[in-house]
Amino acid sequence: MKQQTIISKYDVAAIAAINGLDDNENYKLTAKQQRELFGFAVAGRKDISFDPSNQGTVRIGRTVTGKDYCWKEYSYEAFAQAVNEQRTLEAW
Repeated sequence: MKQQTIISKYDVAAIAAINGLDDNENYKLTAKQQRELFGFAVAGRKDISFDPSNQGTVRIGRTVTGKDYCWKEYSYEAFAQAVNEQRTLEAW
């Protein structure tokens, strides 16, 4: 049985910074990339961006109906909790 590693909001900040993702730009990370970085594909096929300002914010977004874009913001702490619970985050 594989042991799950628990991550914290500080781990999220470090992972984003080390991998050059903390520039508030949208990225399409494959499920494989998400598993390699966080241990779980927390964003699925949605866009993901990391903003390190203040306590850190992760934005999960996707295009709907061809033109509209919807997103939802999560704190680094809420993002880490979703990873630890192996719960996919929604964009709205």
